[in-house]
Amino acid sequence: MVQHATARPRRRPHSLILYCIINIGKVTVKISITYRPPPKQNGFRNSIFFDEWSKYLDNIAIIPYDVIITGDLNLRVDIKYNVEALTFFSILNSHGLTQHFNSATHKGGHTLDLVISRELSPIIVGTPSVFDPCLSSNRGKSFGDHLAVQFIINMDKSGCI
Repeated sequence: MVQHATARPRRRPHSLILYCIINIGKVTVKISITYRPPPKQNGFRNSIFFDEWSKYLDNIAIIPYDVIITGDLNLRVDIKYNVEALTFFSILNSHGLTQHFNSATHKGGHTLDLVISRELSPIIVGTPSVFDPCLSSNRGKSFGDHLAVQFIINMDKSGCI
């Protein structure tokens, strides 16, 4: 007898995360790069993203070393009373994390790209800077709608990298 079983397809995650762990001397830092596709273009629901994001941060909260989370989350966190931004910052705060700047990172004028670390950590030096990386094709056609974010990481008490 042959039985046929149909597995339920797993739903796609509402964000992609790539990370590395760097050790320099006595300092260890986990750097996580996150991409969240625009929800309206992909049929993603913010409620599912916030649930996944909170669970991810639950895991981040228990690691014993510094953390930097950066990337394009496609949330307009610069709009003060935006429900999604308020929810996002509430989740960050509940995990002891902070976002380091509020400059526009999108050519449309919103803050979509973030730099996040633990609230009391000195791992990020100063305020990240935002600039146009002037990306273009080999034919000179400009592409990309995001600005670049640059920041300095403090890896020990004697200096920065």
